[in-house]
Amino acid sequence: MKKAGSTIVILLFLSLYAHSQNLVQNPGFEAFTQWDSLWVLSYTDPSTSSAVAIPNTSVFHTGSRSLELRNDKSNMWTYMYSDSINAPILFTAHKTYKVSGWIKVLEQGKGASLSIYWNNAMNRSILYAGNPDPITTPDWFLVADTITPESDFADGYLCLGMRAGKMPPATTGRILFDDLSVVRLPDNKETEIIDFSIPEQVGPAVIDPEKGTITLNVPGGTDITSLAPDRILLSHGATVVPAAGVAVDFTNPVEYTVTAQDEMT
Repeated sequence: MKKAGSTIVILLFLSLYAHSQNLVQNPGFEAFTQWDSLWVLSYTDPSTSSAVAIPNTSVFHTGSRSLELRNDKSNMWTYMYSDSINAPILFTAHKTYKVSGWIKVLEQGKGASLSIYWNNAMNRSILYAGNPDPITTPDWFLVADTITPESDFADGYLCLGMRAGKMPPATTGRILFDDLSVVRLPDNKETEIIDFSIPEQVGPAVIDPEKGTITLNVPGGTDITSLAPDRILLSHGATVVPAAGVAVDFTNPVEYTVTAQDEMT
């Protein structure tokens, strides 16, 4: 049995990596001949068979075309999604991606949505879900968010949605989408331990980033030969070894290695 007082030594390593390729195929809908292989119009419930997806060559954000979704059945949704089989969005574990897109509504009283899915559609991030109209939102507007998948995934896809008018006579819906983007952001180069705790400790841990040490106290009589930290809060995207929950012998100072998001230590 050991008494109070142990020092945890944290060694930090930095690296930097950048990547900026748009992972969405046909992101501006300029190549409409590729719709059959790159994008899919959903007719499944709650959509309707009268829904259509057409090119709009007179109103677009950039380029010469945008995607127009139409539906003439009141209060029904229509969905267009990138094909996760023929045009999947590929994600790497612990990397951060910026997802964005431009939306414009052509008629008042319609609903719009833009989401990204991955992990067999079990994970989703909603970029936008609202009821824009040309009176309050007359121009194109940008929606964006960031995601950081926890594992490698090869089945990501975007889902564009529009809803027809809520009540007669405004039953037809017309909403435009353009310039969709999924871009991997430069990796976070920080390797900081922000917080560290062990269930048995007394008082907060003292973190000294310049010395690379964390010091904490536990009650006298605590067996420090097998203590498992319950919380190790790191810089965004970083990983640590040993991980939280792993029992460690703190009889002597213990080395923790923090690896930056780029995984190049």
